[in-house]
Amino acid sequence: MKSKILIGLISLLLLLQMSSCEEAVPETEAEFTVTIRNVSQGEIATLLSPGIFYTNQMGFPLFFKASLDYGEGLEFLAEDGIVDTLVQSLEGNKFVKESGAFAEIPAGQEVSFTFRAEYGDFFNFATMFTDSNDSFYSFDEEGVLLFEPDGTPFEGDITNRVWLWDAGTEINERPYGGANQPGRSPFFEGEPERFPVQLTNDQFRDEYPMRTQVIQVLVSAN
Repeated sequence: MKSKILIGLISLLLLLQMSSCEEAVPETEAEFTVTIRNVSQGEIATLLSPGIFYTNQMGFPLFFKASLDYGEGLEFLAEDGIVDTLVQSLEGNKFVKESGAFAEIPAGQEVSFTFRAEYGDFFNFATMFTDSNDSFYSFDEEGVLLFEPDGTPFEGDITNRVWLWDAGTEINERPYGGANQPGRSPFFEGEPERFPVQLTNDQFRDEYPMRTQVIQVLVSAN
């Protein structure tokens, strides 16, 4: 009898636990506004190129770290600040939910854009650091989650999640001084290379500004 009662209690506890787990997965959505600021100034003032943003449910990667760029337009953004091909690729991707482009951001200015997202959605963006050959700012491959585990929309400064990535498609020159970087060449066509996408960490690594000296990314939920 005692064993039957014990088994019954264990079954009840398991049912309650399963029920609580089901209830813990919130069904919610929110409207988000993202603001990207170019905070660079003085000797390190730079232009942030036109960029892209997108949301998705599966952490769909814009690139794969330590793998070659897979040729859907990121190279054009990272080398030349041209977003058209990447915008089209995102619009045609079945894993992408919301996507769009934003204008270039001169030093001391900012852009904002708004989109709707659901619990479980990831967000990512990319914009070129134009005083380089093929470096761009973005989050990690999968981006960042827009909701807390309890379903609360995320809000705040997420600049600490931003990294300067090297697309690996053009040989790097000294930042702010390369002859083949946008603004210093009518064609800005540098020497191509075939290296994996990785964090920018070349022989000029001590000459790149800190991310907080160039970019700030803020998220708010409406």
